[in-house]
Amino acid sequence: MIAEGVQVRTDDGQVGTVESLRGTVARVRVGGLVTTIAIEDLAELDADPRSALLAGQFGSTTAFSLRLQSLFLRHAYRYDPGSGLSNARIEPQLHQVFVADRVLKKLRPRMILADEVGLGKTIEAV
Repeated sequence: MIAEGVQVRTDDGQVGTVESLRGTVARVRVGGLVTTIAIEDLAELDADPRSALLAGQFGSTTAFSLRLQSLFLRHAYRYDPGSGLSNARIEPQLHQVFVADRVLKKLRPRMILADEVGLGKTIEAV
């Protein structure tokens, strides 16, 4: 919540302090200048993590758990070649998984996988 006296970051990355609020705009002191900026273009700065920890202010465990899970997923999608199958809304058959595994194990796969008629696999060769 942006209020008077709060440190904020502007759209262009500058840090300033809110001096006053009026409607949908705020007067913000950035360096030695005071400018008027729309409140929607401001983001409240988080407290310094070290000082918050020393003061005994801990964040939500649910938010931490979600951030950790998102990091695990990001890592999996970046480094696990089979991770694309985890989001697919399909039920692969055993023979399809076997062929896909063979393709993924190749150093430079150059294969066309085509199964089931009418799934939009038309290929145009020029």
